[in-house]
Amino acid sequence: MIGLNLEYNEMRFTGTLFQDPDTVESNSITRGYTITPNLRTSLPLTATERLSFFVMIGLEFGMSNTLDQDEEYIDQFTRTYSTMYSAGVGVSPGITFFAMENFAFEVQLNILGYQISITDTDTKGLEPGREVDQNLNFKIDLLTLELGLAYYFVAGD
Repeated sequence: MIGLNLEYNEMRFTGTLFQDPDTVESNSITRGYTITPNLRTSLPLTATERLSFFVMIGLEFGMSNTLDQDEEYIDQFTRTYSTMYSAGVGVSPGITFFAMENFAFEVQLNILGYQISITDTDTKGLEPGREVDQNLNFKIDLLTLELGLAYYFVAGD
């Protein structure tokens, strides 16, 4: 099976940061999206195919923009613009249980992945910066199980 996951996220922060020796009023907004096309193979564990094991391989592409504004004094502002690009690949096994004809309950575990993110930062009055972060992980953490309900569309016979 071939699938596509789409994600949009937004995060806002407004508050006071206590730094030595001053207090800073801070405002921040981040908006981004992620597109993950994936390929999924399935292996039935029972004769009726109500229970099956699957492995999903996904390629992730994403982008986000951030605007930070810090106010130290009434007339002193620092604005920072950041753009982050990310790409990655991951392997996720799981189990599907069909409760009804096309409705299923799924349990999935992300165990292996590689991700790279590149962040370009521009602060007025300072040199532009670039940060490159690469992450390769292999983990089996039962506390990060992904639970879901799925509806399967069946092609006409």
